[in-house]
Amino acid sequence: MGYYLQAIVGRRELLARHLCDYAGARLVDLEQGLALIPMTDELFDEIGSGVKKADIFKYSEGVAKWLVQISSEGPVAYIEAEYFGGAGGQNAAFFQNHKETLFADNGSGNINAVLRLLGAEVGVEHDEFEAVGLPRHRDMDDWIAEATRPT
Repeated sequence: MGYYLQAIVGRRELLARHLCDYAGARLVDLEQGLALIPMTDELFDEIGSGVKKADIFKYSEGVAKWLVQISSEGPVAYIEAEYFGGAGGQNAAFFQNHKETLFADNGSGNINAVLRLLGAEVGVEHDEFEAVGLPRHRDMDDWIAEATRPT
């Protein structure tokens, strides 16, 4: 079975304030006060992809520019994971104080690293990934189905 995720992650209240930036932005609550915005094809196209950054599927200059803007109010990250049959990798970019401060591609533990920077704590779980609830869905379609646009 595979795992597939492309999303923006940050404090719920921060991301909720920026949902109005793009009509395609939707929010999914995670644990520990975090939330994610699934990077749907619709949202990616709306942001204006520009040049892809590194070899990451939905991380572009347009996405990075939006996250730089959001980071002026608090830390935020872009995460991407793709696994099938044990093979795959993780990509993550972390933004704080109006700039990208960390970029890690195609390694294991990259998502845990940015979740720690966002304040996630392991607690009784195996790692930050589990602690915030990212194993809840294994496919983008399931994250998208859960996503809402709070009023």
